[in-house]
Amino acid sequence: MTKAKHHNNNGRSYNEPNPEFGSYLKIKSKFPVLDMERTAELTYAARRGCKDSLDTLVCSNIGLVLRNALKMFKRGRGLEIMDVVQNGMDGLLRAIEGYDPSLGYKFSTYATWWIKQAIQRGYIDQGRAIRIPAHTNERLVAYMKEKSLEKSDKPRKAGSAEEGSVREDEIVRDALKVLNVHSLYSTMNDWHGEESSELIESIESPDNTRAECDLGEAIDSALDKLPERERMVIQCRFFNGMSLEETRNVLFNTGSIGGKKTAREAIRRIEDRALKRLRCRLKPYEEYAVAE
Repeated sequence: MTKAKHHNNNGRSYNEPNPEFGSYLKIKSKFPVLDMERTAELTYAARRGCKDSLDTLVCSNIGLVLRNALKMFKRGRGLEIMDVVQNGMDGLLRAIEGYDPSLGYKFSTYATWWIKQAIQRGYIDQGRAIRIPAHTNERLVAYMKEKSLEKSDKPRKAGSAEEGSVREDEIVRDALKVLNVHSLYSTMNDWHGEESSELIESIESPDNTRAECDLGEAIDSALDKLPERERMVIQCRFFNGMSLEETRNVLFNTGSIGGKKTAREAIRRIEDRALKRLRCRLKPYEEYAVAE
């Protein structure tokens, strides 16, 4: 029987025999990683209703789920390993639903983002006192169209008066908003309903979608390098639409701050530090900065 020998930074360990975890590892060992051509074939077949194709896609990408689940579990934020894995599997299924092979980027890049967002949302939902209402589909569709129009314009020239009017952290805030077009799927109550299909259809430009995916990968990498507390603040504020007070409650409930009396201004300072760190890593994406 397989044992998952992993420890997190809260001192908890998950080393008891676990048939379910063992079955995931066995599946991973039996299904090779797919190339882009085979992934495309299976994706289109799954869309036509072929269950075997869907099962193959899932089984061949379980390694992505396990890798990201174990990475998050080791940080020690209150969930058992199999709960984290299950959240990651939900993200994988959503990635399979939304992936478009014709856009030219790897499925692993697209799926990793969805898996991480599903895992992170699991931690946020487990830790926060106030649940934020889901964003409406109409708002998401309007935002996607707005972004498509913005990217059709020529980039600003360096040193222009317009560029000077943009606040110092505008690039980071706007980049997070662009990335959030994808991650906001994970704030919907129904990931597989009519709203999701409508939003996918609203993406009119393959170039824009590819650019957003590349941007998402860059921000994902930058977020991973943030200290844990700063990363959680960015997650709460930009990806879950939470107020400073709600963010403070999440940090308190997950042990990231010492007490609920921490001032909201302290949370704002943490956010500002995180934005400064991200800004340094996102200079190549200045064309995404749009003045409010």
